[in-house]
Amino acid sequence: MYSMNARPQLYPLPQESNSTWYIFSLLVHRFDQSSCWIFQKCGNRFPLSAGERVGVRASVIASLSSTWTKPFTKLILRYFSSVFALPLLALFLTLSAQAQGTNGLSNAELQGRELVQKILSQRPAENFTNHGVLKIRNAKHENSSVPLVCETTVGDGTWTALYQAGMQVLKVTHTDGQPNQYVWHADNGKIVTLTGNQTMYPFADSDFWIADLGLEFFQWPGQKVLRKEVHRSCGCTVLESTNPNPATNGYARVEAWIDSDSLGIVEANAYDASGQQIKNFYPKDFKKVNGQYQVESMVMINEKTDTRTRLVFDLSKEAKEP
Repeated sequence: MYSMNARPQLYPLPQESNSTWYIFSLLVHRFDQSSCWIFQKCGNRFPLSAGERVGVRASVIASLSSTWTKPFTKLILRYFSSVFALPLLALFLTLSAQAQGTNGLSNAELQGRELVQKILSQRPAENFTNHGVLKIRNAKHENSSVPLVCETTVGDGTWTALYQAGMQVLKVTHTDGQPNQYVWHADNGKIVTLTGNQTMYPFADSDFWIADLGLEFFQWPGQKVLRKEVHRSCGCTVLESTNPNPATNGYARVEAWIDSDSLGIVEANAYDASGQQIKNFYPKDFKKVNGQYQVESMVMINEKTDTRTRLVFDLSKEAKEP
């Protein structure tokens, strides 16, 4: 316990003479010592008279004003800048670092790229062939059908999907870490290689474009996770894909609902450069084949042309396979 006249040393003097707490300690402790200069001016006489006490106070104030004003002002500025400004700056930098990832990407963009990488890393386990039909309804609500055969071949670090509808044949090659390759055999017999916005072209006069069959929007550099929500009874991650160089009538942005478990597309909307919706895509029917549910039909609606194509697979052949 301290005596009645004693006072604890609340602020021990640091060794650095220019430190913040050293200056504050001088101000605090100078008035606690009987040998300080305040009492020396009065010849160490106690008690002081009222007039002497007034003179001492005036002398102390004047002395402090002339001696400590500038240092004390600098001290306050240094103290508050270190106590408040630096932590605030550190907080700002921390928040900025959390909001911005590598190469200036936001967390949403980093999550989008990570999600796309997971989707693209999926590949078929073995070769197989799907048979189906493109059921097309044109702007006059006239219906037509085109048989479709899809052959999938798996290689080392790559896999290809070959779509054949009538005289048209499209080969899409997926290679790890590389852009998709599109080789198209047109009706007129020409064989051309398509890239970028050239893939925004109908396949077999349907509402499925060549870019749709290759899921080209996953190849775009702009990928961002917008939110997570339940959509069509599925827990989904909403992914926004942005085309860096959109064509006038092509896709500029695609918003897709990705199933959190299977990473399959639950629904997708495509928009042009003006922000108007072009397409709406969603899988419609499912069927259990060999103990697993598979997509039996997919619907692609072109909002601008008021046309619709339904791609229906014949899963009965697969059901008969061992």
